This record gives sequence, C-alpha cells and structure tokens, in this order.
Amino acid sequence: MTKTAGIDKIYIHFPFCRELCGYCDFFSRERNTCRGFIKKFPDLISGEYSLYKDICRTGLSTLYFGGGTPLAAGYAGLQSVFSIFKNILHKNTEITLETNPLFNEGAARSDWENLLAKIPKLRISAGIQSFDLSELEHLGRNKIPDPAFLDFLKKNASELSLDFIFASGSKRLLSLKKDIIKALALKPAHLSFYGLEGSRLHSTASEKDFLSQYRYIITTLKKSGYRQYEISNFSLPGHECRHNLNYWQNGHYLGLGPGACGYIHKDGKDIRYSNHRNFSLYQKCLQEGKMPWARRETINSKTREFEFLFLALRTGSGISLKKYRSIFKDDFFRKYVLFIKKHTKFLIIDRDRICLNFRGLCLYNEIASDLYI
Repeated sequence: MTKTAGIDKIYIHFPFCRELCGYCDFFSRERNTCRGFIKKFPDLISGEYSLYKDICRTGLSTLYFGGGTPLAAGYAGLQSVFSIFKNILHKNTEITLETNPLFNEGAARSDWENLLAKIPKLRISAGIQSFDLSELEHLGRNKIPDPAFLDFLKKNASELSLDFIFASGSKRLLSLKKDIIKALALKPAHLSFYGLEGSRLHSTASEKDFLSQYRYIITTLKKSGYRQYEISNFSLPGHECRHNLNYWQNGHYLGLGPGACGYIHKDGKDIRYSNHRNFSLYQKCLQEGKMPWARRETINSKTREFEFLFLALRTGSGISLKKYRSIFKDDFFRKYVLFIKKHTKFLIIDRDRICLNFRGLCLYNEIASDLYI
C-alpha cells in the first residue's frame, strides 16, 4: 500500500484515570497503581507507531487522544506523545483531546493555557455526564464539573464537545432539562448523549423514561440548531467529529496503546485488532518488535458488508444505496427484502437512502442485527 493510499486517522488510548468510574466500559487503570508504566508510555507509543509506518500516510486527517483520561498521564506525558505526530499534521488535521471537567486532572490551569497555545485548533471533548451531584454519585463520581474550568474552555477552546449520560434510572426528565440548559449556555459545537443501558452500571430506567428523555434531547437540540448525525451525537453544521464519523463509515484507522482497537488494511487484507490490556504483555510485544495484539480478525466479504450496513444505519445519513451498489455489486432492495418488510415501520426510505426513524433509533440493536444474512 502506498503512502497516499494509507491510513490517515489515529486513535491513542491512554489507559489511566485518577479514579475509575462505574459506568465506563473503556479499559483503564488508576494512575497511582501504574506510575512506572506511565513514564514509559510515550516511548512505547512511539515504538508501536513505528511498526505501522509502512501503512500510514505522511499527513494525518484526524488524531484522537482518548482513554481513560489522557491528562492523567500528566501534561509532560501528553506533550511527549503529541510530539511523536506533530511532523505529520497539517492545518486541517482534526485533533481531539478527551478530558474530565476539572482542573488538576494531571494538568493545572497554566498547563492548559500552554496546551491550547501550542495546539490552537485543539478540539476538547469533556465528559460532563451530569451537572447534578446526586446523579454523578449514582454514576460513581463525587465531584461536580468545575465551573471555572468550563468557563475557561468556553473562552479558550477552539471547539468544545460535551458528553452526557441519560436514562440512568436516577436521572429524571427535570434533571435532564437542567443539564441541557447549562450545556447550551457553554455554546459547545458538539454534544453527545448516551443512554446508560449497556454499560457496566445497570440502568433502572423504564422504557417510558428512556423514550421521553431521548425524544426531549432530540427535539430540544434540533430547535437549538444541532443536527443529529448519529444515534448519540449532535453537532452544529460542519462540526461533526470527523474521527468518529470514520468509524461509522467503516473506514480504516490505527489504534495505539494498551486496550486500543484498530482497523487496518495490511498485506491485502482488512484486519480488526485489539491490543493487550496487560501492561507487561503489551510492553513485551513491543520490545520484541511485534504487534501487541491480543486479538485479530481478518474481515471476510460477508462481515465487511454487514459492518458497512450495521454502522451506516447508526448515522443520520443512513445507508447509501448507491454506495452499497458500488462496493458490493448488488441491489439492497433485492437482497434485503425480508429485512425491509419486517422493519418498514421503523425505516425512512427514499430513492437512495434508508434511515431509522425515532422509534427505529431506540431499537437500533435489535433492528441492525437482522442485517446479518
């Protein structure tokens, strides 16, 4: 694969947090238990990236620092990791940094000022979850978002994205309304709302609570100028997260770090992989010059087709029938006639696209699983 045809999107997983949250399914460890590994982390990421340089482009489209909490590795650690990639960035590279909504999560105010000065177009994604302390305690957090920190981001971040959790069981519609009012006051370009169902922390919300809260989110954000471009994601026009859009468009990307996942094209094959979560195994593989994969799957044509449809159906654009015909050389209406008949009441069908309506979005997992034939 040539450089011009290679991967240009990279995700880096920082598996460190000040403390772990009960609702989060992403791999992480408390930073006080792994400070020795944190010191090695930039060099390990550099070593892992070197194993993939032959399939990467010389210019990145997106670079995403996720976790975990990237700044739990410390400001210096984050800077060291960023420096690995700074020479392959260009003026239109989308750079995203996930953070908790607090100062001193590994970076003081002065560190943030330096960070935003060095990366002026940095996209900040803050995990608010809720402004309600009782709701946060239900989720396993004991601190409300820092108003001074959020005000700092509002004034200084070039683009701000806020994440929330709804339908937790303890969260009521009134609490959600207050969260949205406070969120909109921060003028974010992007908002994400995730239902608690499916996380490690079990939701006790009724179906009625879920539907009423989800409908309120969609309706209110639409009135405020936000477009729902994916089941859980809303943005002002032109501010969709390009990195995450690539996931839903079934594009290739590189995942680096313990517990990271990736989807690459190598040696003529499409490969999905996940890295070792065990720090020692991850480090041992890199010391031996091996990919630190705990699991790999070569994607066959049937799985590739299913993933294309399954992921596209999550989006506001839905499944492009023209793109489907171009890639898979088949007619969607012919091949998936039984799927369409079964789920017609949940679908919006026009000449070139099939999308989910509101009720379909609520039943996405059940509906999309029927695309595997």
